[in-house]
Amino acid sequence: MQEAKLSCFQEGISVCEQLMGIPIPLSYTRLTSRFLVLWHITLPIILWDDCHWIVVPATFVSAASLFCIEEVGDLIEEPFPMLALDELCKLVQSNIQEAVSNEKTIRAQVMAKGKRRSDVHAPNGWYSP
Repeated sequence: MQEAKLSCFQEGISVCEQLMGIPIPLSYTRLTSRFLVLWHITLPIILWDDCHWIVVPATFVSAASLFCIEEVGDLIEEPFPMLALDELCKLVQSNIQEAVSNEKTIRAQVMAKGKRRSDVHAPNGWYSP
């Protein structure tokens, strides 16, 4: 039973390692960045006739918000470096080792209890305390 769970856990780890190994194309991020830069360079030129000096803070607010959204998108694309996976893996490893050692202890206790009960049975097969 425990071996099947460990095997399933190992399969999950191998799938995660495969996911980490797939590179995200750098061209996607570069294209988004270049588009945002080009858009924010042309925005003040296009809006100057209608808004005059209000274009400067509006462009700044727009650029800050859109570049922050782009940064969040980059983090979502590759979340593994920012996660505390080492500590999580150590915790999982200690829990598995504890479960395996507890299973051995419980199995030994059950076997000992079974031996004691088999020694105390009466000749007719009934349990006698």
